[in-house]
Amino acid sequence: MKPGPSRAGPGADSERAPFARVPAVLIPVVAFLLVLFMTLFAASYVESLELRSHREAFESASRDRTAAVRRGFEAGQAIVESVGSFFDASSDVSDQDFDLFARSLIRDHQILSALSWVPRVLADERASHEALGGLTHPGYRITEREGPGEMVPRADAEEYFPVRYIVPVETNEEAVGFDLGSDATRLSAVQEAGRRGTVVSTAPLVLVQDQGPGRAIAMHRPLYDQPQIEHLEPQSSDSFRGVVSAVFQIQDVVLEAIQSLEPMGLDFDLLDVTDPSGPVEVCNHRSDLQARVESAVLADEVPLRSTGGFEICGRTYQLAFRPAPGGLDLGMSPAVRGLLIFGTLLALAIAALVVILQRSDARARRNAGVLQRLSQRLITVQESERQFLARELHDQLGQDLTALRVNMHVVASTDHPERQQRAFAESNSILDRILEQVQSISLDLRPTVLDDLGLQPALQTYLRREAERSGLKLEFHTNPLIGRLPEDVETAVFRFTQEAVVNVVRHARASKLQVALCQPGRELQVSIADDGVGFEPRTKRSVAGGFTSCGLLGMQERVTLVGGTMEIESRPGGGTLVTARIPIE
Repeated sequence: MKPGPSRAGPGADSERAPFARVPAVLIPVVAFLLVLFMTLFAASYVESLELRSHREAFESASRDRTAAVRRGFEAGQAIVESVGSFFDASSDVSDQDFDLFARSLIRDHQILSALSWVPRVLADERASHEALGGLTHPGYRITEREGPGEMVPRADAEEYFPVRYIVPVETNEEAVGFDLGSDATRLSAVQEAGRRGTVVSTAPLVLVQDQGPGRAIAMHRPLYDQPQIEHLEPQSSDSFRGVVSAVFQIQDVVLEAIQSLEPMGLDFDLLDVTDPSGPVEVCNHRSDLQARVESAVLADEVPLRSTGGFEICGRTYQLAFRPAPGGLDLGMSPAVRGLLIFGTLLALAIAALVVILQRSDARARRNAGVLQRLSQRLITVQESERQFLARELHDQLGQDLTALRVNMHVVASTDHPERQQRAFAESNSILDRILEQVQSISLDLRPTVLDDLGLQPALQTYLRREAERSGLKLEFHTNPLIGRLPEDVETAVFRFTQEAVVNVVRHARASKLQVALCQPGRELQVSIADDGVGFEPRTKRSVAGGFTSCGLLGMQERVTLVGGTMEIESRPGGGTLVTARIPIE
């Protein structure tokens, strides 16, 4: 019988080393890419969860604001209903009665611009109506609007709907006698209210006392000769005797409605979509007025959109929501950023470990004849590499703490006085160094003196320390009467000054630094001047007016957040003066 093939032949080598023919350089590359792919997948998943959370919060806030705006319009409807009930309860309402009742409503409801009583006057009743109106308003006539701010006698018509009473009359004098029937928008709402027997709102209109396009609406509640107190019902046109009207500035209604909601950084547009001709924008709300220019640019970048709507008083409104610029942080979150950094470092570490193992294995194969020396060398190389990685991962603080622990062990394990004294001395030195590092980190993050004593002592401490570090000649001038300021103002001024000083140290090549802090009136002013190389301010500004430098942009944003302004005066070779002015409430 012929012997079978030896199991120790060439096939056995390939069986033991299936990757022997794979280039060695590919193994760490594949390991690195595999871990990096897993990291990207995990980061993408976490980011999708965060985006979903943002979307849910955004949609919830949109629904809350839609409901709030609807409640604002319903409040307006309730106001005009109460005026209608007042008229229903009395057969004859005098000027004085109406004025007293209306002023109490206006005083209690800030969203209300005006209240008026608009009777229906037939053509043959015009003369007697104008004569009666002249008793309380000399020169009273039924008028119409011919041009901006120009009121003329109303042309003859079958019927009129003139403003008989209006409160407050002081700011609405031009509206007295104005015939709502002379304007198609107003007439349509009045006639619709008379037919339906319910409150009907006008489309957005221009008030006769305004010179430009307005964003106002008028809600009309019909009155009849025989009012239905419990439930208004449509009645014949013969019994329709006019309307009571409430005028609202839509912007006031919206702001009043949402002021109690938690700020969420949402912008929205309120549209009237009742008419088939197309939607009409009646109000736009911006969380940050200074970001309106940027909102058009951001509109294509932000994936969040939401709409809501409601119907009230015969009109249909729609709200279109979007995040305000900077309102929602839709960029890479710290969690995702940290995961990517950790995953990349882990991938590099695994790839490095693979390379180390490859090199160790190569040395093992080259030294197969001396197994004892090979094993010892592998251990030595591995320990050496691990010690190197450990030194790279530990910062100075970790090293100092380790040394302190060793000294404590020496003190505890020996009775020799000189060794104990030497260990105590080294420990004190290490503790001083640790304290100095901790204090330096703490001061860089947020000095405690800013919270304890206020802005002026904090700036003195910080500037003195920076002068000692950099060798700058420092002059600090301040008004000694400056006391504690609002926390956000103190923080903003301190960080503004800190960033300015850092810019001087890094870029200005200055020898002298002057800092002045004063409070002229209700304004806080801080200025930082140096005698450095200077620069051309125009080269640091973008087309939109902001700064291209991260340092200057950060300073400007801090001042802007507390309602202040920043100015820069500089020229090449002439030093730099940076001034911030912040209003103090």
